[in-house]
Amino acid sequence: MTAVQPSVETTIHDAIARWELHAEDVVLFNGSRVEGLGNLRSDVDLYVITPPGVRRAVPVHLDFQGYKLNISLYSWDTMERLAAQINAVDAGDYAAVVALPRNNIDRYYRVPSSVVMHNDAGAARLRQHFSLDHVVGLYQRWSGLQAVRALDEAHTAAGSPVTAALHARRALAFALDSYLAAHGEAFPSPKWRFETLARCAGTADPLFRRAWALKSPGWPPPEGYVAQCAALCDELGAGGPPLPPVRYTAKPSARLFRILGDAFLVRHKTFLYRLAPEAEAVWGLLAEARTRDEVAAGVTQQTDLPPAAAVEATNAALHSFVLYGLLDRR
Repeated sequence: MTAVQPSVETTIHDAIARWELHAEDVVLFNGSRVEGLGNLRSDVDLYVITPPGVRRAVPVHLDFQGYKLNISLYSWDTMERLAAQINAVDAGDYAAVVALPRNNIDRYYRVPSSVVMHNDAGAARLRQHFSLDHVVGLYQRWSGLQAVRALDEAHTAAGSPVTAALHARRALAFALDSYLAAHGEAFPSPKWRFETLARCAGTADPLFRRAWALKSPGWPPPEGYVAQCAALCDELGAGGPPLPPVRYTAKPSARLFRILGDAFLVRHKTFLYRLAPEAEAVWGLLAEARTRDEVAAGVTQQTDLPPAAAVEATNAALHSFVLYGLLDRR
């Protein structure tokens, strides 16, 4: 006789009964199963939220009644601090938005989007600190800004086609996340990106087919791959007003010195980098924040390089400066 697997909800309630939680503890069921994306092998994601300073004998992972329970333990004050941090960020403050860790956005999102499994009244009080609309708007903007930054990195890495392609693919992933958040699919988990895109647009839609084809371009990436990703990113937009281009500025920890006619950057009095004349021209323009195009225009004016060569030199220099941690980006 084959045993019948209990429902997910029954399993959660049975697990809660074993843990002997207190009345004031809150248990929230969240994640892919709640979002309608999970399958039979998906974890059952739970938040167990307790009063400050209280510890419960709750396992972090548990194989139980045929399910894999993934349990995250938080104190009430930890969740309130998270809510205060996210609530304080305005979607129009690009610097504050882009600085948010994805994990914090995800953790916040799971509270208002979850199913309450223990202590409805306590969960209602906790959720007063959380806004689903606010975090969805932030995630939409955050993803769009990450797409802009990754695409700029792809262009600066033009001298290394493989590196440029990897940045372009990452930019497209972020652009898809922003598009999905603007179209009702804001679950901030990259694992389910194409499942949510299929649910949003359908697998026969040209958008899905183009995105799927660019997801795995082969190795090495085909010629024109970065341009194709950039074109689709542009079409997807960011679900809101146009986003500003990335601006670069020199970090104060790096100083320029000339030794016997050659230019060197010294960082933290430890690392020494010799600069070619074109790279020195780029560095000199970064005392104030500039976009990649603004830097290239400045290099054209300050050197004998034609515009196309100035763009190439600018991209190469910015790529190296970012790689070695010499620049701030905003």
